[in-house]
Amino acid sequence: ATKRVMHLLEQQERTEKQLRDKLAQNGYPEQCIAQAMDYVKSYHYVDDYRYATVYIRYHQEKESRQKLVQKLMTRGISRELIEQALEEEFVADERLQIKELLRKRHFDLESADDATLRKTAQFLMRKGFKPRDIFQVMHMEEEF
Repeated sequence: ATKRVMHLLEQQERTEKQLRDKLAQNGYPEQCIAQAMDYVKSYHYVDDYRYATVYIRYHQEKESRQKLVQKLMTRGISRELIEQALEEEFVADERLQIKELLRKRHFDLESADDATLRKTAQFLMRKGFKPRDIFQVMHMEEEF
């Protein structure tokens, strides 16, 4: 199990949950999984906080803060570690991200009807942006 974990970590950085799941899929007993995880954690080969900070650093320009939280939680990182990592790493301006997405979608407030406004707002909310930020950016006087 330890050799398998080391092999998995050679290919890419992973969270503790991802490694545990992978070992369980491969049929390793829980005791072996625990020993392998203790080994890699003792050498800091697995560090969920480091994983979260690196993930945020490289994905913050394309993802909203909320979307980053969701993705990291699905990878098994605790909310506390995610919040610490966000405090340290997150510097993106979500309003600029919204503005860029609106520009790419050729959004025009003047010609948009209610259905288009609703559809566009829902698209941005699914991306994890806050409704307040969405409507403030959508109703700005500037061109996209």
